[in-house]
Amino acid sequence: MGGESSASLIPYRLRTVRIGVLTTAAAVAVLLAYPFLPGRGVVQIAPYYCLAGFAGVAVIGIGHLPWEALFAKGLGSWLFYLWSGFDIALVSAAVMVTGG
Repeated sequence: MGGESSASLIPYRLRTVRIGVLTTAAAVAVLLAYPFLPGRGVVQIAPYYCLAGFAGVAVIGIGHLPWEALFAKGLGSWLFYLWSGFDIALVSAAVMVTGG
């Protein structure tokens, strides 16, 4: 592990990004399906639509970033950490606007 160059890790990191995009898309899909579930909490409509719209646009944007170039420049890992933080915030906000 110590002798591996950063460039040799790029395929692994790109696979991690693909899995992350799929996971975020799944979270958005659950968010979009939530109002149709029986026995759900009270949904705050305006914040819910704003959150769902923002999350949908964000997952598309994240999926279209030039990840390979970002990892090659050393920025990909930091952006991936930032994205992970926003995913945690997305889930937290979804819990808040859907009544817990």
